[in-house]
Amino acid sequence: KASNKPDLYFVMNGDFIHGTFLGADPPHYLSGIIEKMPYDIVTIGDHELTNADSLAVLREPGGLIDEWGDRLITSNVRVDDSSASSSQVVPLGQKYKILNGNQGAVLVLGFLYNMGNEAVVTVEKVEDVLQQPWFTSLFTDSSSITTNEERAFDVILVMAHMDVQDELVTLLHTTLRQYVGSDMTIQFITGHTHIRAHNMLDQYSSSFEAGRYLDTVGYLSFDPQTANSTMGSFINANQRSLAQSLGVEENAYSTKDGLALSDYIQRTLDHSGANEVVGCSDGRYRADGYLNETDSLMRLYLERVLPSYLNKQDAKKGTHSHGKKTEAHIFVQYLESVRFDLFPSVVTMNDIYTAVPQDGAIVKIGHSIPGHAILNIVQQMNVGNATNNVVGVAMESSEPSSQVKPPSMLLPPYGVQNESIYTLHTLSQNVVAMQDAMIKLNVPAILTSSTKTTQSMRSLWIDFVKREWAYDGNDCQCLQDEDGCQINTNYTVASSGGKSEAGSSTAAEDHGGAAHITDTSSSKGSHPTTKNQGGATHIANTPASKGSHSGSKESNGASNWTVFWVTIVACAVFFSIMLRRSRRRGYSTPPVRRSELDGSNDLELQEYPPAASGAYGVSAGGGYSSPAMRSTVV
Repeated sequence: KASNKPDLYFVMNGDFIHGTFLGADPPHYLSGIIEKMPYDIVTIGDHELTNADSLAVLREPGGLIDEWGDRLITSNVRVDDSSASSSQVVPLGQKYKILNGNQGAVLVLGFLYNMGNEAVVTVEKVEDVLQQPWFTSLFTDSSSITTNEERAFDVILVMAHMDVQDELVTLLHTTLRQYVGSDMTIQFITGHTHIRAHNMLDQYSSSFEAGRYLDTVGYLSFDPQTANSTMGSFINANQRSLAQSLGVEENAYSTKDGLALSDYIQRTLDHSGANEVVGCSDGRYRADGYLNETDSLMRLYLERVLPSYLNKQDAKKGTHSHGKKTEAHIFVQYLESVRFDLFPSVVTMNDIYTAVPQDGAIVKIGHSIPGHAILNIVQQMNVGNATNNVVGVAMESSEPSSQVKPPSMLLPPYGVQNESIYTLHTLSQNVVAMQDAMIKLNVPAILTSSTKTTQSMRSLWIDFVKREWAYDGNDCQCLQDEDGCQINTNYTVASSGGKSEAGSSTAAEDHGGAAHITDTSSSKGSHPTTKNQGGATHIANTPASKGSHSGSKESNGASNWTVFWVTIVACAVFFSIMLRRSRRRGYSTPPVRRSELDGSNDLELQEYPPAASGAYGVSAGGGYSSPAMRSTVV
């Protein structure tokens, strides 16, 4: 018999590796931390499936996947069965699970978008899985079932690692509706595209995506017996905002288990080498900075980090026997490789891995390409992007690396000379897209199997920091000198006191504007966009991403906790439901919400009830408040 106690489920939607040193491929240090989170349900994202070594670490006996057991739901992800005598594929996790709560049962499914050949596993197409006997039998096993009250579940929860408005969400929703009718709650927890959004699909169904990089804890509540009862809130993932949401003082927020976990994380950072000092940053460089702003991290990368590599290639080239120099070197990539700010003061390995969480090899993909063809390739790579400016270009330079170049060199035509001849380089993850563009333009490309890997992107950053921002061995006091830190002997030491909270730069406080959907396609929504302001062209990240980079270097005593929250998991959602087998009402009162944040005007919580839906049924606005959640559901 159902009780009056509501059900609260804690779920995570994948992309939990990459983000800090601890989450780098392969994530040897991550499992011991993340397994301590009391998830009821987890699913897998694309980040966990692109590196064979990382997947092997997650699958090793006694590892994270073993720890999760039947809580890991992967309805369309299959892997080789290493325990079988013959070659066969099996589900990575469970195909489905039924959660039995106080108020009823929840059928849980977990789908990854139709990932391509970049996966090191078998990702079955969603549309194919919906025809498989195991799936259809969930709804058709008993011919005696005539109403939802007779089914083994009362609600369907779909963990969908895909965009909140993905076509596959529509397909899943339509198919499930055909089986269960119009009045059973079907709740989608979506992800992958790095936005905050809540999209109502019908009176009893919605799609909810809670940010990125765990800058957000999503909270969703509904009464399955009441139409349009879904309420979604986005809570900023920092200690102060979470304490306010729980209705407690910040200094009373910590628990014994939380403090122990924070200590464990700090000891893991020390042991892993994450706190090794690399250099001294001469300022703050913002990952969401426009390319015409001098504190843009992407501008620093294109202007100074990459040219240092290209110049080395130029130094190697010499001359041909007939006396002519070989072509100049140029680098082209999508503007998506930096993810978090670098802050002034000591720079550790963890800081670099946080700014550049997903590494890539630099490869040579073409040579003897005229400048006008290079510009055509860039234009072709921009096709299909609303901003038409999501590609960055860097060239070798004879100017000092510290020289700030005019913004025009970072925008078309990037200083490229139409009739000059170039050797073309890119990142390994951009090779396929670039080769496709070159094929369409009949530009000869080096085959993927023969592309030459020369150096990794992250190693370029490390070399740059060591060379240009050399550590002084004295907590970066050299930053106070007139000549800065460039003349120092290059120290590389483990930081035990120079940066007492290494990695604390990953603590994020979201000050962003109203969340809204910026890309309704199923592609990764992380390409920066272009804005025209005052006649100048700007390269900017989406509004939803702005807030995640607003954190202060100062931690206010909470850095260890916030490092964990911000960097380990891509998206976590509290899923609160009040299930009833009979159509009764009265207990499903939404949380009381305050109109202001007491003593904290700079923290925002974005709330989007169904009434605030936009043109596509997607929340386009809404007020900011902090939910005072009842102790009975927290």
